[in-house]
Amino acid sequence: MNAEINKIKTLITETANGNNWTGINAEQALKDISAETATKRINSNHLNIAELTAHLACWNNVISKRLEGVNYTPVIEEDFPVINELSGEQWQILKQDFFNSFEILIRALSQKEDVSLDQPIFEEGTSVYRNVHGQVSHLHYHLGQIVLLKKIII
Repeated sequence: MNAEINKIKTLITETANGNNWTGINAEQALKDISAETATKRINSNHLNIAELTAHLACWNNVISKRLEGVNYTPVIEEDFPVINELSGEQWQILKQDFFNSFEILIRALSQKEDVSLDQPIFEEGTSVYRNVHGQVSHLHYHLGQIVLLKKIII
């Protein structure tokens, strides 16, 4: 029985599209954002909504790979891509990739047992538990930024 793994999978699912403790989920945060809005910047020093979305998808995928024992570190262009323009279709694809990354993360976590939570996520890495909970926190942090950007831009 993997009671703790199942609890973590619920946290991830609720972060994507559920009723979680923070009240912010990815589906709600990205709702009603056009491609044009997704690429607007409040100034040149800040990421836009599209870049934050790509960044979060990247890290869901990184943690998924690490859960498989691969010490994967994304290159800067993958981690923080510069996105100044998107067509409506490109924005839909980016959002779908983001939501797919939640499913990939949950599938990777499903391969683990509760006893693995205290083990390193990869050789010489920190624990599985720390990494997956860190990613949930990371998601909420940037989803909060997206919600604020949305309020400022729209």
